[in-house]
Amino acid sequence: MSRTDTPFASKMGIKSHILFRAGGQRFSIDAASVREVVPLPRLARVPLAPPHLIGLTNLRGETLAVLAPHASEADSEPWKARQLLVLEGEKRIALAVERVEQLRTNGGESTDKGDEKIFPLDVIVGEAFSADSRHAPRSAAPSARDRREAGDLGERLPLLCFEIANQVFALPVEEVEEVMPLPPSISRLPRAAASMIGSVEHRGRLLGIASLAHMLGLPADGGKSKAERQKVVVARIGAHHLGLVVEQVTGIHRARPSRIDPVPSTLVQPDGEASIRAICRDETGARLISILSSHHLLRDEHTKGLLSLSPTGTVTAANSSRSEEIALLAVRMGTYRIGFPLGAVDRIMQMPGRIARLPGTPEWLRGVAHNGGKPVLIVDPVLRLTGARAAGAKLRVIIVAGAETSSAYLVDAIDGVIKLPRDRLHPAPLPAGLSQSIFGDVATVSGADAREEPLLVMRPQALFATAEHELAARAFSGRTALQ
Repeated sequence: MSRTDTPFASKMGIKSHILFRAGGQRFSIDAASVREVVPLPRLARVPLAPPHLIGLTNLRGETLAVLAPHASEADSEPWKARQLLVLEGEKRIALAVERVEQLRTNGGESTDKGDEKIFPLDVIVGEAFSADSRHAPRSAAPSARDRREAGDLGERLPLLCFEIANQVFALPVEEVEEVMPLPPSISRLPRAAASMIGSVEHRGRLLGIASLAHMLGLPADGGKSKAERQKVVVARIGAHHLGLVVEQVTGIHRARPSRIDPVPSTLVQPDGEASIRAICRDETGARLISILSSHHLLRDEHTKGLLSLSPTGTVTAANSSRSEEIALLAVRMGTYRIGFPLGAVDRIMQMPGRIARLPGTPEWLRGVAHNGGKPVLIVDPVLRLTGARAAGAKLRVIIVAGAETSSAYLVDAIDGVIKLPRDRLHPAPLPAGLSQSIFGDVATVSGADAREEPLLVMRPQALFATAEHELAARAFSGRTALQ
């Protein structure tokens, strides 16, 4: 719907109003305040959302905050809205309505004659975008220790770790485009090698899918339990991409250079090229991580046909410099999908077997556990944001780099790694209480169906208010060992 008010019409006292239905009522709104009317796109819900704010949506690359006319409808299921009134202004706001009925033009008289009511737009926007921060904690400023630890982590090599045949392998994060679920439907290649599975359409291009287990000469476990955890690691070199099927992704590990050793000469292939480029010794000494060479994997004779499926002209992110990219770890918190800055992630691990509760702390501070012989404070952001504890078979613990008290955050599941150009990250159109604390930015990412959708990016340390930092630090300093 285009704007109907013109300078001439305004001078003549002619005004247009849009009549719509929402929440079983009929409303009228000044057409001059509406930029356009569009079908309701997919919504991304916002944790700790204030009244009326039902989520965020993406409209032609622009992220909009979507409001419901009635606060009670923000949590109603199913939501009956079918259209969006995209509002004029700098706040990037849209109004979800059941349907737009008509555009009415008059000679300046009030439209409040039938059963319609003048929509209280300023009141609704004011309630949703109140400047107070009661919906979110105030974040504490980074300490000197934070800055020292962040600098130390910057010198480490971030690795994406995964399992194949009960062995741990890894690829440098910079060589990984993303991690995604194994597609349910793959076009098989006739008379192909066992390692070459087929191809899928992915983000506007064909992506070749290969079995990393077969490429490494390892047995592939095709059991049902394994299949449910299988992921596709999209590796890249320059403009080429290849999807590598792994049994499960175990997390991110930041390796110190001193813990990385070259492959013993007795294991190097005669032609000098080995699939494994180096061996990383875990800080705990409990495991060895084989760091793969994606360059060698993508030069394999059997993969050349699959690489041709990814033409260089369709790949833009792969040709970008590292400074123009951002990497996000997509996680699940209850019904919410949230992005963690990958640079803030030290490592990912499974739920510790023992957690010592800290007396006098909130329930979402689960307690203290050990990681590599060091104490770490376990935080449950799922409980804080949703009211329900993090749980489930896919529960993971994310240890955050540079946290004041060596904090780790529980999430219900990890969806994978997403890399995208930095210009797809924007300030989130949220109330100040959220945008200035927990969720500062929103990224525009491609969903499973290739449609663009917003992904809120969390500031993990902002979950702690300043007072809570002090409370946790006092309790943590008195309990550095499990009892």
